[in-house]
Amino acid sequence: MRLWMADALKCAWLVRIVACFFLLTGAWGAAHAAYDQNRGIAVVTTPGRYPTVESADRVSQPEAFRNLMAYQWLRAVGALAVGAVILRLIKRQDSLDPFSPGFGGQAMDDLERGLKTL
Repeated sequence: MRLWMADALKCAWLVRIVACFFLLTGAWGAAHAAYDQNRGIAVVTTPGRYPTVESADRVSQPEAFRNLMAYQWLRAVGALAVGAVILRLIKRQDSLDPFSPGFGGQAMDDLERGLKTL
């Protein structure tokens, strides 16, 4: 039992680190997108086996600039959303786990009420 709890604690910290990585990546991506939006030149490296660098100027290529900026903003917001969802799931799991230091007794009452309605 003790070994299992130690492994679960290590896994929880690893998942928190992954969530923080997503949050930091999203914040960096949002800052980079804001910088590109301000200067009027969008530069994006496409993912894949052979990445290519695409760039567009706001004045000479407005459609390509809009598309690249939409991609940058969507990528940044997506990373922020994934990190926030992971942290929210961890927090919810901690509130439901009776062996967790963040255990809330009210969560058990909520679960009992939910099971009674089924």
